[in-house]
Amino acid sequence: MQEDNLSDITLTPRIPYAGETPFIPMAQKMAQPDQLGLNAPEDNPFLAIAKGMGGEGQPPAIGSITSTLSINPDQAAQASRLGKEFGLGQDIALRNMDELRRRSLITRLQQTGMLEKNPALAESLANPAFSAQAHDDIDNLAETGS
Repeated sequence: MQEDNLSDITLTPRIPYAGETPFIPMAQKMAQPDQLGLNAPEDNPFLAIAKGMGGEGQPPAIGSITSTLSINPDQAAQASRLGKEFGLGQDIALRNMDELRRRSLITRLQQTGMLEKNPALAESLANPAFSAQAHDDIDNLAETGS
């Protein structure tokens, strides 16, 4: 039995003629400017609107402000602070604010020993109803309790 040697075969692609497939005439027609003028940008009534939406001709600050209007400025500032604390960018910190706040508070409580130094505060914070209302004011509560 003789082995076929495929490396000796050269394949040359054949381009079909226009009459062989209906797609060739369609592609040729699409490549030429049409009679309706749809390929002419100066006749496009939506071009001016599209340019305005893209901020063309506007100062870069306009684009920046437009893209950040939905962000709460106070949260953005807190995200920057938390991001620096954990080595993250502001955008990632904004998306993970609850987790970063939780980690930051726990780390601060552990590092300062605040709960060990103030057992009354620790007992109060053990109550979930009190903790829900007071967790953002722990520093002031610790000062009043000592």
